[in-house]
Amino acid sequence: SGTLGTKASVQVVVPFLTESYSSVTDPSESTVSISTLKHFPFFTEHTIQWASQLFENTFFYPTRSAQDYQKDPKAFLERIEKYSIYQKKEEIENVLHILGRDRTKCFEDGIKCARQLFQEHFHDTIVRLLFYYPHVLLTHNGEYFWSGDRLCPHETEFDSNNELHMDFVYAASNLYAEMVLSIHENDEQVKASVNNIEDETVELQQMVQRLPKLEDILNIELKPLEFEIDAGTNFHIDFITSASNLRAENYEIDPTDSSQAKQIVGRILSAIVITTAMVTGLVYLEVYKFVQKHKRLNHIVIA
Repeated sequence: SGTLGTKASVQVVVPFLTESYSSVTDPSESTVSISTLKHFPFFTEHTIQWASQLFENTFFYPTRSAQDYQKDPKAFLERIEKYSIYQKKEEIENVLHILGRDRTKCFEDGIKCARQLFQEHFHDTIVRLLFYYPHVLLTHNGEYFWSGDRLCPHETEFDSNNELHMDFVYAASNLYAEMVLSIHENDEQVKASVNNIEDETVELQQMVQRLPKLEDILNIELKPLEFEIDAGTNFHIDFITSASNLRAENYEIDPTDSSQAKQIVGRILSAIVITTAMVTGLVYLEVYKFVQKHKRLNHIVIA
C-alpha cells in the first residue's frame, strides 16, 4: 500500500491466487522533488510547501528533541549513538539551541532568533547557492544553467521598513516565544527590538560537554508546535504565508495570500492524516477477505 498526496492504493498479493508485486510497474510519481523545493522552486505551491517544512523543522522537531533530552539525557545520548556524525550534531544543536546557555529566555531573544532565521534562509542560503551555481554558469551543452524551470534567485537584504520582512519576524518571534515561554508580544515591541540584533554563531566543538545539566533545565516548559490550520491567532499560517512570500521574492515567483497558503497546506495535512487512515482501512478490509478465505468480492461477510 502507499499514499501520494490525497491518493492512496492497496495491492493484495496472495500466493497462487493473485499476480506478484513485481508484475505491476508503478506509474511515475508527480511529487515535487526535494531539490526543487530546496533550491529550484518555480511555482507558488513549491514556496508554500517549503515554508510548511521550515515551520516543522524550526518549531516542532528541534523542541521534541530537546524534550527527549530533558526527560532523560542518558537515554537521549544512547538513542543518537547509532546516528551518523551529521545527525548527531543536528540533534545536539537542537538541544543546545532550545535548552543551552543561548536559549530563548525572553521575548527579545525570540526576536533575535527570528531575525537570524530570516538571514539564514532568505539571504545567506541564496548567496551560498549562487556561489556554487553562478548567474552565468553554463552546462556541458553550452546552455545557461539558470534557464527553463530553474529560476535564478537573488538574496534579500533585511529591511525593517518592509512590511513583509516585519510580518515574518513578528510571526516567527511569537512562535519562538510560545515554543519556550508560552508568551506573545505585540507588533510595536517587535519593531522596537529588531534593529538591535547582532549576528551570533554557535561553536560546534565539544558539543556534548556543552549540553546543560538536567537540574538546570527541569523547570523549563517546552512546547513542540504542531501546525494548526484552523486557529487564526496562533501565528502558524502567518509564518507560512510570510515565509512563502519571502521565498517567492527570492525567485521572483508570484506571492500568495493566507487563504491560498491555508488551502495548499491543508492538502498536505490531509495527505498525512486522512489518506493514511483511509488506506489503512482498505488494508484491513483485504485482510478480512483473506482470513475468511473469500476469493470473490461479492462474497464478503464482515461481522
